Amino acid sequence: MIITEEQGKEKTDVAGDAPDRPANARAEQDHPPPPYSPGASGATPEASMPNLQATNYAHVNRKHAPIRGHSAQLTLPRSFRGKLILHTVYGRIALSKGLEKVTAVLWEVDGTRVCFVGDRPAKWKNTLTNDGDELYDGGQIGEGEDVDEAWVGTRDGAVSVRFEGEPEPDKVQGVLGSVMKIFGL
Repeated sequence: MIITEEQGKEKTDVAGDAPDRPANARAEQDHPPPPYSPGASGATPEASMPNLQATNYAHVNRKHAPIRGHSAQLTLPRSFRGKLILHTVYGRIALSKGLEKVTAVLWEVDGTRVCFVGDRPAKWKNTLTNDGDELYDGGQIGEGEDVDEAWVGTRDGAVSVRFEGEPEPDKVQGVLGSVMKIFGL
């Protein structure tokens, strides 16, 4: 669902006050967590965080994943442990240094990178597809531990992800930027 400028400025139940957004800003509305979601059932309260429950669409939570221009930025709670799906067609993906240390890339193909943040269990439930859609069929979800899941993506821009309290990931510099840095400009 596309949200209008007026809807983007209204308070949301997930993120609180939404920032001012340009008229052409688009984002999908969040979906309530399904009953099997960690945090929704109370089974794993440590997997939840204020304003972002486990297995919610992280990219719709304006407080934690603002879209600026064509780039997407995601801020994860330090308690996040689970699958992280990052997607960009023509951009780049950047993780903060602290997040990189605890993240394992499971696979990457056609602009989609699937990672696991934190200690990886032998089996875990998948409640998001690689496109960010929610799964409701128990056969598709599978068996295993409940883990957090987040999807963030953009078509043309960069995707950057960090933990709360960390600075934004370093920007990749071009040749000119590297030369200027060498000469202290």
